[in-house]
Amino acid sequence: HETELSMVGMMLDLSRGKVMKVETLERMSMLSALSGFSHILLYMEDTFEIEGHPMFGYKRGRYTRAELLRADETASQWGIELVGHIQTLGHMEQILQWPQYGRLRDSRFRARMDDAATLALLDRMISTVAANLR
Repeated sequence: HETELSMVGMMLDLSRGKVMKVETLERMSMLSALSGFSHILLYMEDTFEIEGHPMFGYKRGRYTRAELLRADETASQWGIELVGHIQTLGHMEQILQWPQYGRLRDSRFRARMDDAATLALLDRMISTVAANLR
């Protein structure tokens, strides 16, 4: 019995250590296409640039808007869709460690749901990634 999958791909964890170079992401698009994949899921906690939030990716590296757009364009040329997978509320320890985000902290790893500033940050995070990937 053969099953057709509408999405075949892999997830790249871009939040452990330093971020991959854009050239490496572009190469992963090529290799994924040659392997028959259709998607690459980009797991990012704080490794993307958000205007007005310089601590995102601080001392770890982060993708700029231009770099995400470039990686997305290259992936598209190979028939690969890049999908942003970001953390909202949980797995936020990298950003919550900084004093300016202290009031958002529910625990070391989680942001508070009951704070308007948390919701505003989440909105910025989601809209930033959505604006830079197809």
